[in-house]
Amino acid sequence: MDDLESVKAEAVASLRTALMSGFGVDAALRRAFYRSPLFSGMLFAEVVHRRFVPGGDVREVTALTARIRAARPRRIRRRFRRVRLNW
Repeated sequence: MDDLESVKAEAVASLRTALMSGFGVDAALRRAFYRSPLFSGMLFAEVVHRRFVPGGDVREVTALTARIRAARPRRIRRRFRRVRLNW
């Protein structure tokens, strides 16, 4: 296993350990997102799918996205606000 794969595997193992123990989850999630973006994206998609089942309350989804936006640094929020979606 090369160094990059080893780092990714270590980040995922650290997240698993943190989730099982209930300690250091925030730091382990950050490490996993930085070290293994593909795994983290898949994890996030599954969590959202399980949390917001089809036919769920759209207000819960809106509240989640508002909390994520509020947690971002101010300079990123300004850039995020400038984006216009043309549907």
